[in-house]
Amino acid sequence: MRVFFIRHGAAAEPGSFPDDGERPLTSKGREETARVARRLAKLGVAFDRLLASPLVRARETAEILAVAGLAERVEEAAFLAREHRVEALADELEVWRRAGGGDLALVGHEPTLSRWAETLVWGD
Repeated sequence: MRVFFIRHGAAAEPGSFPDDGERPLTSKGREETARVARRLAKLGVAFDRLLASPLVRARETAEILAVAGLAERVEEAAFLAREHRVEALADELEVWRRAGGGDLALVGHEPTLSRWAETLVWGD
């Protein structure tokens, strides 16, 4: 089982939408994400499961990855929204491992993704 931590693409500026969760990707963010997705597909990368934060910018990023053929579908996962504890990630990884696991992609936000990666590599 491999886990891919993917930050959403470039999004509209913070404060530009009354609800931060509604900030979409910019056109540049969509283009860059599509370019990266095509490159990953050419390298043979594919995800057995693709989870995305429910925030618009993360869902849009995940949808671009799926359209590029990196996953069959996108699943929304509230634990990816923002600033969640690593225990939520650990629980999800354990459920996935017990189900037989496979390559898992998590589309979320900074700084949470970096903190989780650091904790998984270095511990508490």
